[in-house]
Amino acid sequence: TIGDLSATLRQGILLAAGQPVQFSKAFVNQLKAAFSHKNFAAIDATLRNMKYADKAEQHKLYMAPMDVSSAITAREEGFMGRILEKVPVLGAIVRSSERAYVTMLNTLRMETFAYYARKWEGTGKTAKDYDTLASFINHATGRGDLGKLEDAGAWLNAAFFSPRFIASRIQVPLDIATSTPAVRKVIARNLLSFVGTGMGVLAVAKLAGAETEDDPRSADFGK
Repeated sequence: TIGDLSATLRQGILLAAGQPVQFSKAFVNQLKAAFSHKNFAAIDATLRNMKYADKAEQHKLYMAPMDVSSAITAREEGFMGRILEKVPVLGAIVRSSERAYVTMLNTLRMETFAYYARKWEGTGKTAKDYDTLASFINHATGRGDLGKLEDAGAWLNAAFFSPRFIASRIQVPLDIATSTPAVRKVIARNLLSFVGTGMGVLAVAKLAGAETEDDPRSADFGK
């Protein structure tokens, strides 16, 4: 997870097609933060002071911290440790990667939450609507719930690479059953856009002569 922009198409991919404006803003912010801590700090401050930031926090939208004193389980999974940051030269690359990673996902989460909160103004949406919206956005961006193992996230991360991410990919489809009707529409919009775009890319690749797998029974489906 260092020296790359892996959050873009790993954690961020599920919302890319359904929330293109928010995804684009997140990608641009990611690039700005990668090359400047000053840019990162300014973007972070802007996100945490947006109109709907307090509502997002109230309904438990996850916003990753960068503070070295923050609890290890509160950090993004890819950057729980601090050892590599102390290595000359490599440390600067690690810090740059973390700024990009955190900024990409924090921007995507907050901008997506704010988009729907703005649309829902005056429509009588309940606290449950906002709770399940925040929960879906968290899951869609790779921040899964570990239930009773929540406090063991650091230990699980040592044994299994990104346990929250693995859990999130199971929880996203389950959100359809547990969310309110208003949020089910949000989920449907994003999942259908994701699948439709993915199949479209495969079709174009196949027409161009690439070898693709479109049989859903295959372990290589979608590749």
